[in-house]
Amino acid sequence: MDLAAFLLHLARRWWVVAAVTGLALLGAGLALAARSEEHRTTIHFVLRPDASLPSKDLPNALEELKSDGPLVQTVIGVLGSQDLLRRAASDSGVSLGSDYSVTSAARPGSALIDSTLTGPDARVVGRLATGFTRASADYVAANYSAYTLDRLGSDAGSNGTGLSAPQAVILALVIGAALGMGLVAAELRLEPHLRPLREGRAQRRAAAAWPEHCLATTSKGAPCRNRPVDERGYCRMHLRRMQTEDAQRPSDNGSSEVIRLGKPTLRAIAPEERRRARLRREDEA
Repeated sequence: MDLAAFLLHLARRWWVVAAVTGLALLGAGLALAARSEEHRTTIHFVLRPDASLPSKDLPNALEELKSDGPLVQTVIGVLGSQDLLRRAASDSGVSLGSDYSVTSAARPGSALIDSTLTGPDARVVGRLATGFTRASADYVAANYSAYTLDRLGSDAGSNGTGLSAPQAVILALVIGAALGMGLVAAELRLEPHLRPLREGRAQRRAAAAWPEHCLATTSKGAPCRNRPVDERGYCRMHLRRMQTEDAQRPSDNGSSEVIRLGKPTLRAIAPEERRRARLRREDEA
């Protein structure tokens, strides 16, 4: 394919590229609007014996810190409840919606507990994490005085691992422009094959526009039933007859010439005109 011909065809078909790019941008916008990003913060706790616990009670206290033991499982259940999350929201002064949640789980073979807070607003989730840390520690101190719940750290993240809005727009522009130019190139490549089809369709439309029967009438005055041969609407017999009559008609300089009609017409000759013409020929003779 010639590059110059492609660029010239692309300049004529710029609207194809613009339309496809617009559709790609519309699709990207709808995808971004439908995407709901969820933010999360995971807080890492450790449940340990309190420093005030006597040394003689330390072995028994450590024995109770098994990950599948009742103490750890009870603390996990409380830390994973919506009640504690609502208490944390009240302490933090934030409004808690139904799309905020918390889950807690212990790591196998240890007293390490991970609590994950999720919600659509990263700022609210961050404030909830602070209040949740206080509410969890207060619960353990109030109900299990021999133990302390310490916060080791936290990890913040979100499930928005896809493209950002600017990246999605740029990608839509690139893909839309590439698809549009591909369609233009395919049209240019297939044009030699499509041209005969278009010409044949145009000829069929032109033929359909012709009258079904010849516009002339027979010598008896009945409509001619022959099919026309061109857009003028006359059959081959009447066209030949009209051309013969025109060739035999005397011209102004005494010579005969074939007169080509743009759209020949036939006019019925009245009997009176025929009689006068016959008398005129007899007088000239």
